[in-house]
Amino acid sequence: MCRPGTEQEVVDSLARALDVPAGTDAVVVLHHPLKSHGPHGGHFTVDDHIFPLQNLVSWLYLPLPIIGSLYPIARMNGISDQDLSGAGNQHMRRRLGEALTVRAPRAIVSGHEHTLQVLGDSILPTLLVSGSGYDGHVEPVAWGDDTRFAASIAGFMRLDRLADGRVRLAVLRPSGAGVEELHSEWLPALAR
Repeated sequence: MCRPGTEQEVVDSLARALDVPAGTDAVVVLHHPLKSHGPHGGHFTVDDHIFPLQNLVSWLYLPLPIIGSLYPIARMNGISDQDLSGAGNQHMRRRLGEALTVRAPRAIVSGHEHTLQVLGDSILPTLLVSGSGYDGHVEPVAWGDDTRFAASIAGFMRLDRLADGRVRLAVLRPSGAGVEELHSEWLPALAR
């Protein structure tokens, strides 16, 4: 944890927090995802382009082709820092990357998108986006080359660390009186 300060103080504090002894796992929790294939990552459906008012009122199916495309196109081109394409968001990710690429955490967990996504690449092996905690508030999501799981449903994720150091991820959703496991995997071990 760090008190608010300069950008460099935040980056330095994160780098120090990630400097953990061998055999110790670090998990970084953020609000904004570093990657996403949902609306904040630039994914919009055909309905978003043709029926844009439906995003405001779910039953409002007023076709507005061409005009309706202005909003998704603006978001994909950086109009909002809430989106990955926004200049402020890109700057934040670049600065956090300074600390994260020196010593990657076991997982980077975020919300913001109302989707469930498990992503990863060679630099950051496990990125979890779990921002759809309650029913009826989900957004569309696409699969990318780095996607291991993606769904537009309400649910949550759980990480279990076993005594032998392995970490198991479970993607879960409420189902009747319990929960249903939609996806599970062992997280890749990190070289230290």
